[in-house]
Amino acid sequence: MYLTQISGRGRSNMTVRVTYDEGKTWPVAKVIYRGSAAYSDLVVLPDGTIGCLYERDGYRKITFARFTLEWLTDGKDKR
Repeated sequence: MYLTQISGRGRSNMTVRVTYDEGKTWPVAKVIYRGSAAYSDLVVLPDGTIGCLYERDGYRKITFARFTLEWLTDGKDKR
């Protein structure tokens, strides 16, 4: 499994996506911020949760979002 973060058109709608086949398909996608969002980074934290640090609101704010794989996949993947 891989995780990537992608900003939608116009650098908005920060979305986290999951692939299970080396990037051929991306069956899971969840928006974590609907406004303007840009440069970001993902990390798996020691407790197994996922962290995403990203810029938002026209580069004026830096935000850290924390979530679980279970939340991201709506309970379909609990690894």
